[in-house]
Amino acid sequence: MIYIVTYDLCDEKDAQDYQTLTSLIKEEGTWAFLGGSSYLVESDCTARQLRDKYSQALDEGDRLFVGTVTAPAAWHGYSKEVADWIIRKLDR
Repeated sequence: MIYIVTYDLCDEKDAQDYQTLTSLIKEEGTWAFLGGSSYLVESDCTARQLRDKYSQALDEGDRLFVGTVTAPAAWHGYSKEVADWIIRKLDR
């Protein structure tokens, strides 16, 4: 399953807190960085399982969204690498 993961961490967070969360996201193995605080990930986990896994890096007031992404999809302005990733993963 392909998921979009977006997050907003509290302003007081330091760089290590962001790194902890992004490391957990990248542990899925197959991911694409969309920019800002958004990733696409491929995982056999459910959205709730991913939320619970990523929540270990969150504090009170942080926000996280994990939702499924399916074809059809549309985008603009992404690199060829990211666009190709999306096409490969959604065009099955």
